[in-house]
Amino acid sequence: MTAAGLRLNTRALDIPIGTVFGSWTVIKRDGTRQSNRNAQWLCKCACGSCRTIDAPALRHGKSTSCGCSSRGDMAEKIAALSTPEPNTGCWLWLGALNDRGYGRVKQVSRFRRAHIVSWELQRGPVPDGLCIDHLCRVKSCVNPDHMEPVTKRENTLRAHAFRRSQRDRD
Repeated sequence: MTAAGLRLNTRALDIPIGTVFGSWTVIKRDGTRQSNRNAQWLCKCACGSCRTIDAPALRHGKSTSCGCSSRGDMAEKIAALSTPEPNTGCWLWLGALNDRGYGRVKQVSRFRRAHIVSWELQRGPVPDGLCIDHLCRVKSCVNPDHMEPVTKRENTLRAHAFRRSQRDRD
């Protein structure tokens, strides 16, 4: 106990500087998180980025890198879970689909739309204020050549025009 009557988490204080957890290297103690009183450590990833990480996340392997090591793995996953469709050039997603028909892929610790992950791997982040539109109108396509960043309004207008053209054909 401290003089203020708070319990001191002594286990959080014993991570030596320079200790390696996955791709993280501990640089220095960076305070304590107020919400759960976990010790925070400033760590440097093998790629060079720095981030503050909770001690339990380091100790229990819940944080092993900033996500940089998963880029190559993710490109392999996208390739393994898609197949080229020779007539249209689409790369059809063979993995899980969400309730709206878009491919789903787990990246780091959350599920994301596969076509957006594919875009980011090939072209970089989606520009702020824009979303990815499938030019081919195939929701399960993950071919970045079939995508374009557009405003949400433009994406909606294109989708409505496509649905109208489909109704008119029938």
